[in-house]
Amino acid sequence: MKYPFPLLRYQFIILLIIALSPIISTATTLRIGLIQPESSVFKQGTIPAILSDQIQLMFTTPQQSESYQFGSTELALKALNDRKIDLIITPKLPVNTLHASIPLLRLSLAEVQTRGNTGGTLCSPEISKDMMVACNKYGSTSLTGNIQRLIRGEYHRFIAPEYLLKTWFIHAPVTTFTFTPLQNIAPVHYYAWALPDRQDIIADINTHILSLSSKDARWLEQKWFLPAGSVYSADDLPASRSGSKTQIQVLLPLSPPPFVQITKSGQIHGVWHDLLMHLFPANRFDLSFTQSPDINAPPPQGHQIQLRIIASNISPSTEALAFDSLSWGLVSPTYHPLTGDLQKLQNTRIAVKRTSAINSLLHKCIPAKNLLPVSNLEEGIELVKTGGADGLAGDAFSLHTLLKQTNSPSLQLTPLSIPDTTLWFSVNSKNKEELARVRSILKSVTPGDIYTHRVQLKSGVPVSPPPSEGSSWPLLLSPLLICVILTVAFAYFYACAQRRQREQDTSALTNTLSLWQTLLNSAPVPLFICDVAGRLIRFNEAFEQSQQWDRILKEGAFIGRLPLNELALQFRLPQRLALLNTESPITGEAILRHNVTIYWWLCSYTDKYQKPCGIVGGWVDISEKAALTLALHKELSKAEHASMEKSNFLARMSHDIRTPLNAVLGLLEMEQSKSKSLNIAWQAAVTLQDLIGETLDLSRIEAGQLQLDLRWHNLYDVLNTNANIFCSYAATKNLDWRCTLEILPESQFFLDKIRLNQIIANLLGNAIKYTAHGEIGFTVYYQHNHLFISITDTGIGIPPDARAHLGKPWFQINPAAQQGSGLGLAICYQLVGLMKGTISIDSQPGTGTQVLVKLPLEQQTSDKDFSNNGDVQHPVLLPNLRVLVVDDLHVNLSVMTLQLEKMGLNTVCCSGAQMALEIMKKEQFDILIADCQMPEINGFEFVRKLLFLDLYGQVCAPPLIVGSTACALPEEEQRAIHAGMDCLLRKPITTQRLNDIVSQFCKSISQEGPDFSEIKRLSDSRPEIMISMLQQIYEVIAQDIHQVRGTKPSLAAIGTIAHRLKSSWSLVGMQSAVRGCLVLETLAEPSPPELLNEDEIATLLARFVISMQSHLETLERYRQNYLTSTKEST
Repeated sequence: MKYPFPLLRYQFIILLIIALSPIISTATTLRIGLIQPESSVFKQGTIPAILSDQIQLMFTTPQQSESYQFGSTELALKALNDRKIDLIITPKLPVNTLHASIPLLRLSLAEVQTRGNTGGTLCSPEISKDMMVACNKYGSTSLTGNIQRLIRGEYHRFIAPEYLLKTWFIHAPVTTFTFTPLQNIAPVHYYAWALPDRQDIIADINTHILSLSSKDARWLEQKWFLPAGSVYSADDLPASRSGSKTQIQVLLPLSPPPFVQITKSGQIHGVWHDLLMHLFPANRFDLSFTQSPDINAPPPQGHQIQLRIIASNISPSTEALAFDSLSWGLVSPTYHPLTGDLQKLQNTRIAVKRTSAINSLLHKCIPAKNLLPVSNLEEGIELVKTGGADGLAGDAFSLHTLLKQTNSPSLQLTPLSIPDTTLWFSVNSKNKEELARVRSILKSVTPGDIYTHRVQLKSGVPVSPPPSEGSSWPLLLSPLLICVILTVAFAYFYACAQRRQREQDTSALTNTLSLWQTLLNSAPVPLFICDVAGRLIRFNEAFEQSQQWDRILKEGAFIGRLPLNELALQFRLPQRLALLNTESPITGEAILRHNVTIYWWLCSYTDKYQKPCGIVGGWVDISEKAALTLALHKELSKAEHASMEKSNFLARMSHDIRTPLNAVLGLLEMEQSKSKSLNIAWQAAVTLQDLIGETLDLSRIEAGQLQLDLRWHNLYDVLNTNANIFCSYAATKNLDWRCTLEILPESQFFLDKIRLNQIIANLLGNAIKYTAHGEIGFTVYYQHNHLFISITDTGIGIPPDARAHLGKPWFQINPAAQQGSGLGLAICYQLVGLMKGTISIDSQPGTGTQVLVKLPLEQQTSDKDFSNNGDVQHPVLLPNLRVLVVDDLHVNLSVMTLQLEKMGLNTVCCSGAQMALEIMKKEQFDILIADCQMPEINGFEFVRKLLFLDLYGQVCAPPLIVGSTACALPEEEQRAIHAGMDCLLRKPITTQRLNDIVSQFCKSISQEGPDFSEIKRLSDSRPEIMISMLQQIYEVIAQDIHQVRGTKPSLAAIGTIAHRLKSSWSLVGMQSAVRGCLVLETLAEPSPPELLNEDEIATLLARFVISMQSHLETLERYRQNYLTSTKEST
């Protein structure tokens, strides 16, 4: 209490500073409010604008102003009254109580008119209601959106700032719009508005407006196509452009010279220092260099920029920039040189710098005990010279520089077989603008910059001080004379030693050259050596005596002019340069004169400095091998041609047989129950159908065209169905039936159900066929990931001499018996082999036969949904459907009409595609069955045209389109799917097959909307993955639809988008949407359907977009329902 008054005074001063701190802070930074929806002159996202550029020029540093964006005038006024901002920039007076600054910008107005007079006038939001402009509606700030409304005919006139319309006309110089400047309407002025008690703010902004130089104002006007005087400035007041330098902290790795050099005073120089100083001028940037071994250095403080150079084979961050790389080399003594192959260096001692990036690479190939860490490369060089290490590994550029500086001729530098390590620029800063500026400079670095700063590195040479003068020169003369005498003596003895060494080296070189020449001439194949220009230097006797030369070869001849065909072409300049700069040899074949075929090779060789010196090459005569290969190719071509002819013959015969067989089998199937004779005839027709099918299956297997249809099936149901069928068959011959199925009833296996049924049916059929009395055994069990099927009988058995022929097509044990075609067992052997299984037969004549089939099958152990495999058939009540049958043969129309009417369906028949189109223009059908081999217009073209007209709105395509064909080629199914058919029936067609197709169709139409079963299978029935996949599919489809609607793509682009949409719709099972995509895919094909003029294509695209949007809404509705049900269940 001794000094109460001073303490109270200090407390009052502190409180006063706290109270005035908001006013002091706001005085230094001007807070500007921008009303975005009301003007297009402000920056929209990343799109620049005129007034945003002007504000940046008015304020020399970013700290002098802050911009705040508001969505409406009311929000901006509220912020202004709450003192959150200092002023508002707008062309309109928000309220009468605000005070305005001098104008910032003046915008002249212009109008764009369409040729039609329908519609009103659309105005830009900058235009106020008191400007005497008759506006029917105010548009948005998007110029493109407003122009689009004129294009759509909503308005015929659009008024906006003149510079905006000029900019649009430059990009789209259309002739159907007229552009007119509005001279009689006052321009739009932009002002800064502040509260009445903030006159200091008005004065401050006026000062900044007048500080804009006339040069900057003219630049803005030219940039934005504004007339002179649109941007306000003060011609006599120069603009202040002074600002502080950008601070950059550079962190360099602990790399050796010449990359990083540290002077005695501690300053950092080197390649990287000079490169960065070149990129960032000192008048604009202030760089500080430090070394840091930690690549994860702490982030920069404040607005400082941190630039790191990192050596790593992996990018340190997504924003890192690669600019150079480090190549690795190995220094070793010339008298004990080391190879660069790491596999051969495991037992050698290698010195390596502790902080070098090569450490981790060497540890992968060389034991740690053989790696000798050193502090620097100079220490490693000394270690190699003294024998303490066999070699020194490091950066090749640094090692080369060090060898030149230390003048070490006894050491050599060899490249290491290690990939180069990439050098990265990594930049961090909280100042996004400066960060982008620095990154743009670093991106401009070229290989020329790197090369220049590497080769221009200069090392300082120490200069000796001048000798001091004195009068004692006679005393110094005697030591000088002694030194001269010793030097002369040393030089003499050194010269003698060098002469002896040269004589030894010359002798060794002569011996080596003699050995080399002997090896070259004794080689039985032509060999040659040429220089870098392709001129012959050396060649052996085999090369000189080759039959390809018309004259005697001489050294210096250009090999590219010799008659060597493809080999001579390799000596053209581009190919020769590529060969000289690669270490790998190139090889090839060439045909020379006298029908000689050679296999040639070329390889470059280098000197000890790795500089290319020339090319070594030669060839081997492979004429006999080439002739043999050509003969084999001809024979293979003949065999393939014969196989193709056989397949085509069988396909044609199958088509010609199946067409009448379709009528016979169809009629007999419906009449077989009326008499025993008709039943026998029906069985004979079925046998003939099976014979044709087995013949075609055998042909397809031999040609490699038969592929397995592997899916998940309930194996027990498959086996039980076969057991029930053949149990009845055995009972008709009074045979005992013994069946054992050791398979779990609910187990799922990955197999081809149809082919497995075919194997079991052929084997059981043979067993029952050749057994007159006794029993039939059918045993199946699964063990060690294999399925075992055992079939036994007590029939006639197989003689030993016939077992070697089992499995051959058409082979019969007793041809006179005529009990079979001999194809069933052959088909079994081929199918079991295709499934990578085995089949074995044990039989004794008169006692019976045992057949054991072993198949590798994958059993499903996890809980998956297999509801769509089709193993379980449920009866479906067929509704009264309308069916249109199209076939050029009247007998086929009659048979199919009887079959469909027997099923209770209403049938309409026609004999041609054109007639069918005319009928469908008048009537609607539920099912279409079309023959694929009709004359004039075949079934595939007919369906394509039907779907095209359906999308165009001229006909209504049936929900189910079925193709029928007598052709047995497997590619027919792909043609049917590509044409838009839902399935393909192969003749002869049975009533049961028709009933299955129609029943499946009835089940599909009973379940409306998309089918998520495929998504459920792909997501492994996990709801979170299904939700994510459905969301992604929805977004992709919406994006593709928008791309078709928003632009005018080419036919090729339309086909690509339609293909993507087809794949997306197929995943969610929306077949009707897939059909529309198939139609658009055909537009990009070489022979698209009709209606290809521009207007009809535009109409087609419009209808396609409407159809796709409708399907997308359906998909979204079902997706939301699934999302809701999933949330409720969890």
